[in-house]
Amino acid sequence: MSNTEQQGQPHAAIALRIAVLETGTTRPALREAHGNYPEMLIDLISDEMPGTLFTSISVVNGDSVPDAKEYDGYVIMGSRHSVHDDFPWISALKKLSRDCAERAIPQVGICFGHQLIAEALGGRVEHSANGWIAGLQTYSVLGSQDHGDLVTVSSLAYHQEQVVEAAAGARVVLAADSCPLAGLVYEGKNAFSVQCHPEFRTAYASGLIQATSGDPLEPAFAEQALATLTTPPHRQRMARAIAAALTGDDTVSIVRALADGSPA
Repeated sequence: MSNTEQQGQPHAAIALRIAVLETGTTRPALREAHGNYPEMLIDLISDEMPGTLFTSISVVNGDSVPDAKEYDGYVIMGSRHSVHDDFPWISALKKLSRDCAERAIPQVGICFGHQLIAEALGGRVEHSANGWIAGLQTYSVLGSQDHGDLVTVSSLAYHQEQVVEAAAGARVVLAADSCPLAGLVYEGKNAFSVQCHPEFRTAYASGLIQATSGDPLEPAFAEQALATLTTPPHRQRMARAIAAALTGDDTVSIVRALADGSPA
């Protein structure tokens, strides 16, 4: 159990303090090459948030879930666990999410975190009707239409459960046929979440899919997922959207970042 801190560069006069909550662990062989999930997330967004002090808290390994007022914002990462699992740290995370929403403290959810925020705030999570979803996915950015054109953004995914009913007041900003509620903004609550894994690099996604081919992924499906990895994901767009959410920007800024990578 350990909390680790990293700081973006260059140093800002007043640093934001962002807690990145580790809710799942990477496989040892992949961790050696790619790091853990908080490290991947910090690598993704640190350039967009110079001077920010990031603290990694491994709640899945026994670190205490912080009080909402301890940090300026939170990122809840992905996990092999379900939001329905009866673990004290999952219940504590749901309370943290509700407390953040009540106080409008910025929170971002990634995959499991996306599902957890939805459940905490009144939504519903179930297994996908399509089974496992893995590899590069393309999502429509809702609200981004310019003269009738619908913009899409691509990101890596690896999940079986997903949000099937959004909480009241949630606005859908990312959607796909296989995952209609892939990105949600909770207006007035400073919460933003995505079902995909923007922190994944293609090499990590490839290694994960190969490592899990046969269990739990069917080998034929794993091959199909690997075949999608020839096109790189839109990492910068996702990074800027997450940074916008963590600095308290509005839905328009988040959608703009998702649509074209423009800074908030």
